[in-house]
Amino acid sequence: MPRWTRNSIALLLPVLSGCATTLHSIPKNQASLPAQQSVVFGHVTLEFGKHAIEFFDHLNTIQLTVRNLGTDELYEIVCDQGGSDADFFVAIPPGNYRMEKQEKGNLGSEAHARFTVPPNQVAYLGTFRYVDAGLGESIAMSALSGGSTIAGKWRVQDDFQAARTAFQSGHPKLVASPVKALAVLEN
Repeated sequence: MPRWTRNSIALLLPVLSGCATTLHSIPKNQASLPAQQSVVFGHVTLEFGKHAIEFFDHLNTIQLTVRNLGTDELYEIVCDQGGSDADFFVAIPPGNYRMEKQEKGNLGSEAHARFTVPPNQVAYLGTFRYVDAGLGESIAMSALSGGSTIAGKWRVQDDFQAARTAFQSGHPKLVASPVKALAVLEN
């Protein structure tokens, strides 16, 4: 079962896991696709702790680690704003990818999803939603793992129409028409 766990060795992770290229959102006034790259966009929603820690929730951004399966290169997609609801709009080389990790502050999850980035396109990957399984299951999983665990389940939701409208209004000079390239969760 997917879960969010506290990373106790957060400072050592970059050293142990190799380097990833960090990707931030493309500029809102960008008029063309970057050379040899496409743009992927989507949304991430974490449905836990929003009300209990609302003030602190906005201090950390969500990062998604993805691997290009053809080149084995890692990319860290940094979502736009802090909080538990965040968008991403990043330039990335075309290819087949696997999402391997999701992080927010010192919490992390390792749900896997595959997606294909078509060449010279703006591609919508979906809304990635983590749904909390409830306090009882989280307490049980925390006791079994010996750490803090938020039990739950990842889902990929298709909000293409709304996301396309938001993308086009936020990036009016980029004339490429978005296409749907929804990620598929792995077991």
